[in-house]
Amino acid sequence: MAQVSEAERWVNEYCGQSFTSGSEPDGVVSATLNMARYYMNQQMLVDGYIKELPVKLSIVKEICKTYLESNKVTPDYTGSDDLFHLPTLRG
Repeated sequence: MAQVSEAERWVNEYCGQSFTSGSEPDGVVSATLNMARYYMNQQMLVDGYIKELPVKLSIVKEICKTYLESNKVTPDYTGSDDLFHLPTLRG
């Protein structure tokens, strides 16, 4: 399960948003599964169950990015100037 959690964090970081369980778009699910499979293979390599990784990380990332492109968001920081203006915050 650690590999799935790690894959979910990678997907959330790449997309700039967090997905709640049960409401993920198909692309997010596919990317998470592909990344989790890579992490599991990596663990199997370390544990000595396989001799080499079947797929390189760069290929897995490209596949995942294709799935996730429509779910990626860019935060809007234009209104945050007033929220973090220190003289205003000090009162």
